[in-house]
Amino acid sequence: MANEITIAKGGVSVTMPLVRAITYGGDVVVKETTMASGKVVRDVIGFRPNVRADWDWVPADTIKALNSLLQQGGFFQVTHPTPNGEKTESMTVPFPNMEVFAYRNGVPIWHNISLTMTAQEVIRRAAGQQYV
Repeated sequence: MANEITIAKGGVSVTMPLVRAITYGGDVVVKETTMASGKVVRDVIGFRPNVRADWDWVPADTIKALNSLLQQGGFFQVTHPTPNGEKTESMTVPFPNMEVFAYRNGVPIWHNISLTMTAQEVIRRAAGQQYV
């Protein structure tokens, strides 16, 4: 299993270096209605996964290419590792969080980079099904 993340759109792609850590999570998507009585009713639509990736450092050229790609906005095709192998899915990708700019062996780098990417698709559940 590769520990790299590739973000692509419109024939342009950026492959990030090996990740330090990947965290999988998500949010339950609900439709909420307030009844005439004031009671709030929620219908669970499904689960929208997200992936957070963290890097100790990333070359400044890679960050520059990523930021240029992300300026297109919308959804991107993201290939990322999962416990079951690589997966490619349509996701929103915000601009990365970066902490410190420095030089490593004469190469400009950014430290402590993180990205939290959110899937476009909502995983729907069957009645009684639990998310695992």
